Amino acid sequence: MPHRSILDQHGSLWDVWDTHPDARSQVSPRYRDGWLTFETDGPPKQKRRLAPVPPLWHVATDVELVGMLVRAEEIAIVSLRALGGPGDVTPPTTI
Repeated sequence: MPHRSILDQHGSLWDVWDTHPDARSQVSPRYRDGWLTFETDGPPKQKRRLAPVPPLWHVATDVELVGMLVRAEEIAIVSLRALGGPGDVTPPTTI
């Protein structure tokens, strides 16, 4: 799985990778062929998803990846710390 890191227009560092669900995953038809995941520790901490995975995204310029980031859908991040747990998770119902 390719991995990239980019800086957005506000100076936040984002990690970018492609995600492909396995055959057992129950995902929306929109995400069956995978998506591009964007994640930053911010501030604020954010996660985004762009489907389908753009072809040759891993060789795109940083400017092109920031354009993909802008188009990506924000994903809710639930903090288990706020609920007394160990950390943050992305709830499976957001897929």
